[in-house]
Amino acid sequence: DLTARDLVFQDVAQYECVKGYTTNAVASGPKVVQATCTATGEFSEPPACRAVICGAAPTTPHGTVTGPLAKTPQALVRYPTAVPYQCLTGYTLDGSPRYVTDNTEFSRKCTHRGTFS
Repeated sequence: DLTARDLVFQDVAQYECVKGYTTNAVASGPKVVQATCTATGEFSEPPACRAVICGAAPTTPHGTVTGPLAKTPQALVRYPTAVPYQCLTGYTLDGSPRYVTDNTEFSRKCTHRGTFS
């Protein structure tokens, strides 16, 4: 383990963003950030790790986005957000008549790869 007293002026500390985060919010973007020890003994401000962006919620045949994203369908979805969907009237996920099943809701998750599940 590295402590602040182990580093001196101009030493560089490296950190790695956790899965699903990069410095530019692009899945293939840089994951390593650096902070330099300054003459005052403080570290320079490293770039922030930002959640990967998957883009707008994908459309799906015979379904619609529900929840907070329903009002802003073009909003950018970030890792690890799950986008909820509801089947349109007359449709179910398994093809059963709606009076037989309530199988009409599903979600697609923004993955750490920048794609939707």
